[in-house]
Amino acid sequence: MSLEQLKACLAKVKADTSLQENLRGAADSMQ
Repeated sequence: MSLEQLKACLAKVKADTSLQENLRGAADSMQ
């Protein structure tokens, strides 16, 4: 795996994590 691929993978994981936190926050505010 090249450095560019690694950076892209890390960026995707960070985006997914923030997305999950946003979804969790939205679910909490609905209750």
